[in-house]
Amino acid sequence: SNIKKEFDLLYLGNNWYRLADIKKLINSVSSIRDQLKVFALIGQYWTGKPMKNFEEATRSDPDFLAINNIKIYKSPKYGEVEKNMSRGKLNPILIRPLLNSLKFVTPRMFETFTANTVPLVPNYFSYATTLYGEEIKELTLSKNVADDILRIMERYDEYVLLTENIRKKLQKEHSYEVRIKQLLNYL
Repeated sequence: SNIKKEFDLLYLGNNWYRLADIKKLINSVSSIRDQLKVFALIGQYWTGKPMKNFEEATRSDPDFLAINNIKIYKSPKYGEVEKNMSRGKLNPILIRPLLNSLKFVTPRMFETFTANTVPLVPNYFSYATTLYGEEIKELTLSKNVADDILRIMERYDEYVLLTENIRKKLQKEHSYEVRIKQLLNYL
Protein backbone atom coordinates (compact mmCIF):
# COMPACT_ATOMS: atom_id res chain seq x y z
CA SER A 1 0.00 0.00 0.00
CA ASN A 2 1.01 3.62 -0.46
CA ILE A 3 0.67 4.71 3.16
CA LYS A 4 3.38 7.21 4.06
CA LYS A 5 5.92 6.00 6.62
CA GLU A 6 5.60 8.71 9.28
CA PHE A 7 7.28 6.74 12.06
CA ASP A 8 10.54 4.80 12.29
CA LEU A 9 9.24 2.81 15.25
CA LEU A 10 5.55 2.51 16.11
CA TYR A 11 3.60 0.59 18.69
CA LEU A 12 -0.13 0.53 18.06
CA GLY A 13 -2.05 -0.70 21.05
CA ASN A 14 -3.65 0.42 24.26
CA ASN A 15 -1.52 0.50 27.36
CA TRP A 16 -2.75 -2.64 29.09
CA TYR A 17 0.28 -3.78 31.11
CA ARG A 18 2.47 -2.54 28.23
CA LEU A 19 4.43 0.23 29.97
CA ALA A 20 7.32 -2.00 31.12
CA ASP A 21 7.81 -3.44 27.60
CA ILE A 22 7.68 0.03 26.03
CA LYS A 23 10.14 1.48 28.56
CA LYS A 24 12.51 -1.44 27.96
CA LEU A 25 12.27 -0.89 24.18
CA ILE A 26 12.85 2.88 24.51
CA ASN A 27 15.88 2.31 26.73
CA SER A 28 17.29 -0.38 24.44
CA VAL A 29 17.24 1.95 21.40
CA SER A 30 18.56 5.05 23.22
CA SER A 31 22.01 4.63 21.63
CA ILE A 32 20.51 4.81 18.10
CA ARG A 33 17.77 7.40 18.62
CA ASP A 34 19.54 9.72 16.16
CA GLN A 35 18.74 7.06 13.50
CA LEU A 36 15.26 6.26 14.86
CA LYS A 37 13.99 9.80 14.81
CA VAL A 38 10.24 9.30 15.18
CA PHE A 39 8.96 6.79 17.74
CA ALA A 40 5.21 6.82 18.35
CA LEU A 41 2.52 5.13 20.41
CA ILE A 42 -1.03 4.94 19.08
CA GLY A 43 -3.68 3.94 21.57
CA GLN A 44 -5.33 4.69 24.88
CA TYR A 45 -3.85 5.10 28.36
CA TRP A 46 -0.42 6.37 27.32
CA THR A 47 -0.99 10.03 28.26
CA GLY A 48 -1.20 9.35 31.99
CA LYS A 49 -4.94 9.15 32.73
CA PRO A 50 -5.53 5.50 33.70
CA MET A 51 -8.80 3.59 33.26
CA LYS A 52 -11.00 3.75 36.35
CA ASN A 53 -10.78 0.52 38.38
CA PHE A 54 -7.88 -0.68 36.18
CA GLU A 55 -5.18 1.77 37.30
CA GLU A 56 -2.49 -0.91 37.64
CA ALA A 57 -3.05 -2.23 34.08
CA THR A 58 -3.21 1.23 32.48
CA ARG A 59 -0.58 3.14 34.48
CA SER A 60 1.69 5.20 32.25
CA ASP A 61 4.73 7.44 32.67
CA PRO A 62 4.04 10.51 30.50
CA ASP A 63 7.17 12.28 31.80
CA PHE A 64 9.42 9.40 30.72
CA LEU A 65 7.67 9.28 27.32
CA ALA A 66 8.01 13.06 26.87
CA ILE A 67 11.70 13.08 27.88
CA ASN A 68 12.31 10.36 25.27
CA ASN A 69 10.38 12.28 22.61
CA ILE A 70 7.72 9.61 22.12
CA LYS A 71 4.74 10.89 20.11
CA ILE A 72 1.32 9.76 21.33
CA TYR A 73 -1.80 9.52 19.16
CA LYS A 74 -5.32 8.36 19.96
CA SER A 75 -6.63 4.96 18.88
CA PRO A 76 -7.56 4.44 15.24
CA LYS A 77 -11.16 3.87 14.19
CA TYR A 78 -12.41 0.31 14.19
CA GLY A 79 -11.15 -1.54 11.11
CA GLU A 80 -8.15 0.78 10.61
CA VAL A 81 -5.55 -1.04 12.74
CA GLU A 82 -3.46 -2.40 9.85
CA LYS A 83 -3.68 0.90 7.94
CA ASN A 84 -2.36 2.76 10.97
CA MET A 85 0.35 0.15 11.68
CA SER A 86 1.50 0.73 8.11
CA ARG A 87 2.45 4.30 9.06
CA GLY A 88 5.48 2.82 10.89
CA LYS A 89 8.57 1.21 9.36
CA LEU A 90 8.90 -1.10 12.37
CA ASN A 91 6.20 -2.38 14.75
CA PRO A 92 7.04 -4.47 17.81
CA ILE A 93 4.80 -7.34 18.84
CA LEU A 94 4.40 -7.40 22.63
CA ILE A 95 3.05 -10.43 24.49
CA ARG A 96 1.94 -10.55 28.10
CA PRO A 97 3.89 -13.18 30.11
CA LEU A 98 0.78 -15.25 30.91
CA LEU A 99 -0.23 -15.47 27.23
CA ASN A 100 3.35 -16.37 26.32
CA SER A 101 3.54 -19.17 28.90
CA LEU A 102 0.18 -20.52 27.65
CA LYS A 103 1.44 -20.23 24.04
CA PHE A 104 -1.74 -18.28 23.36
CA VAL A 105 -2.28 -16.92 19.85
CA THR A 106 -3.79 -13.43 19.59
CA PRO A 107 -5.08 -11.42 16.61
CA ARG A 108 -2.13 -9.03 17.02
CA MET A 109 0.27 -11.81 16.09
CA PHE A 110 -1.38 -11.83 12.64
CA GLU A 111 -2.42 -8.15 12.27
CA THR A 112 1.15 -6.93 12.46
CA PHE A 113 2.01 -9.16 9.50
CA THR A 114 -0.98 -8.01 7.44
CA ALA A 115 0.11 -4.38 7.80
CA ASN A 116 2.68 -2.84 5.46
CA THR A 117 5.42 -2.80 8.10
CA VAL A 118 8.24 -4.94 9.45
CA PRO A 119 7.30 -6.63 12.75
CA LEU A 120 9.84 -6.86 15.56
CA VAL A 121 9.46 -10.09 17.50
CA PRO A 122 10.60 -10.22 21.14
CA ASN A 123 13.13 -12.90 22.01
CA TYR A 124 10.89 -14.17 24.83
CA PHE A 125 8.19 -15.15 22.24
CA SER A 126 8.94 -18.85 22.79
CA TYR A 127 6.57 -20.26 20.12
CA ALA A 128 7.29 -17.76 17.31
CA THR A 129 8.94 -20.36 15.04
CA THR A 130 5.96 -22.70 15.53
CA LEU A 131 3.59 -19.95 14.42
CA TYR A 132 5.65 -18.21 11.71
CA GLY A 133 8.34 -20.68 10.65
CA GLU A 134 12.13 -20.55 10.86
CA GLU A 135 12.29 -17.28 8.88
CA ILE A 136 10.98 -15.41 11.92
CA LYS A 137 14.41 -15.69 13.55
CA GLU A 138 15.53 -12.86 11.22
CA LEU A 139 12.93 -10.56 12.82
CA THR A 140 13.47 -11.77 16.39
CA LEU A 141 15.27 -9.29 18.58
CA SER A 142 18.36 -10.48 20.43
CA LYS A 143 19.73 -9.05 23.66
CA ASN A 144 21.22 -6.27 21.50
CA VAL A 145 18.05 -4.64 20.19
CA ALA A 146 19.81 -1.52 18.86
CA ASP A 147 22.11 -3.59 16.58
CA ASP A 148 19.17 -5.70 15.39
CA ILE A 149 17.16 -2.62 14.47
CA LEU A 150 20.11 -1.01 12.67
CA ARG A 151 20.61 -4.23 10.66
CA ILE A 152 16.95 -4.26 9.69
CA MET A 153 16.90 -0.54 8.81
CA GLU A 154 20.06 -0.86 6.67
CA ARG A 155 18.50 -3.68 4.63
CA TYR A 156 14.88 -2.62 5.04
CA ASP A 157 13.66 -3.74 1.61
CA GLU A 158 14.94 -7.28 2.24
CA TYR A 159 13.04 -7.40 5.52
CA VAL A 160 9.88 -6.11 3.83
CA LEU A 161 10.15 -9.10 1.43
CA LEU A 162 10.79 -11.50 4.32
CA THR A 163 7.68 -10.13 6.08
CA GLU A 164 5.64 -10.60 2.88
CA ASN A 165 6.82 -14.24 2.66
CA ILE A 166 5.73 -14.88 6.24
CA ARG A 167 2.40 -13.11 5.54
CA LYS A 168 1.74 -15.46 2.59
CA LYS A 169 2.51 -18.48 4.79
CA LEU A 170 0.14 -17.18 7.49
CA GLN A 171 -2.61 -16.58 4.94
CA LYS A 172 -2.22 -20.15 3.68
CA GLU A 173 -1.95 -21.87 7.08
CA HIS A 174 -4.00 -19.67 9.42
CA SER A 175 -6.90 -18.32 7.35
CA TYR A 176 -10.49 -18.45 8.57
CA GLU A 177 -11.13 -21.17 5.99
CA VAL A 178 -8.35 -23.34 7.45
CA ARG A 179 -9.71 -22.81 10.99
CA ILE A 180 -13.31 -23.63 9.98
CA LYS A 181 -12.14 -26.87 8.31
CA GLN A 182 -10.23 -27.78 11.50
CA LEU A 183 -13.28 -27.05 13.64
CA LEU A 184 -15.52 -29.10 11.35
CA ASN A 185 -13.14 -32.05 11.76
CA TYR A 186 -13.97 -32.05 15.49
CA LEU A 187 -17.71 -32.37 14.84
